[in-house]
Formats: sequence, structure tokens, C-alpha cells
Amino acid sequence: MTQPVPRSAGFSLIEMLVALAIFALVGVAGLTLLDTVLRSNRVTDGRLDAISALDRGLMVVTRDLTTSVPGTLVLDASGLSFERAGEDRLSLTLIRDKTGAMLRQITGGDLPDMVEQTLFGGIEAADWQILDAQKQWHNTWPPASGPARALAAELTLTVEASGILRRLVELPLLAPTQ
Repeated sequence: MTQPVPRSAGFSLIEMLVALAIFALVGVAGLTLLDTVLRSNRVTDGRLDAISALDRGLMVVTRDLTTSVPGTLVLDASGLSFERAGEDRLSLTLIRDKTGAMLRQITGGDLPDMVEQTLFGGIEAADWQILDAQKQWHNTWPPASGPARALAAELTLTVEASGILRRLVELPLLAPTQ
């Protein structure tokens, strides 16, 4: 009589193939999840950078307008122009260019030439309005009906990725002190 051959401990070929297939599926699922997380992180970072640039630019616009000299405001088709109070008495113009960027043009003071600064981009439309003392909004300033006092300026931006954004800035009634 023959003795049974002791079976060696281990896995069969089929068991190994099933384990490898399960391991491969888990690995592919993990890589897909990681790729999705990294892609959404890149998109979020891009949007946060755009929002941050827009916020910084609007802070500059607000600061400039709150230190503007009353009576120097001009709003026409080219943009909003005014003088900023201070020792250097700079003239500023805020315009939207053809590429969709909000520009700040600075002249006067100790500057030999005009300086142009890009505040932010991604703008489809930019509309200014001025509120007068009679609580009437104007698309041009000064109004054709005669001198009036400007109380506030409103900037309405149509931003490519975010929709419509409005910034209302109260204008100084008296020249700011230095």
C-alpha cells in the first residue's frame, strides 16, 4: 500500500489569481480616488486665487474712492476718474480694458509718466453708477442738469466664473484730512 503524500501548506494557483485580481481592483480604485482629489484641489486653488485677486483689487478701489477729493469725480464711457487726496494729489482712472481686466491708471504727483496697474481680470462687464444727494443714480457724472454732490459710487461687475458682484462705496463729503 502506498502512503499518501503529505500535502504541502500553501495556496493553489487559482487562489493566488483571485487574490491578485482583488488587490489590483483595490489599487485601481485607490488611484482613481487620489486622481479625483488632486484634480478638484487644482480647480479649487485656481478659483481661490481668482477670488483673492478680485478681493485685493476691490479693496484698492474702495480705498481710492474713500480718499477721493469731492468734486473731482468724472464718470463717462471711458471709466471713472477722480483725484485722490494726499500730499502727492494723484489722479486715478478706473477702466475695464478689452481683455476683461480692471485697470487703475495713475498720473500726477511725482510720477513722470502714467502708471498702469492691473487690479484683476476675468471681467465680462463693469458698470459704474453714482448716487447723488437726491438719491438718484447716474451713469455719467457730473450730471448734465448741473452741479450735484456725489454720495456713493457703485461698481457692478459681471465676473466670468462667479456671476454678478456689486461694490458700493460711500464717497467723502469733505476733503479727507492729511
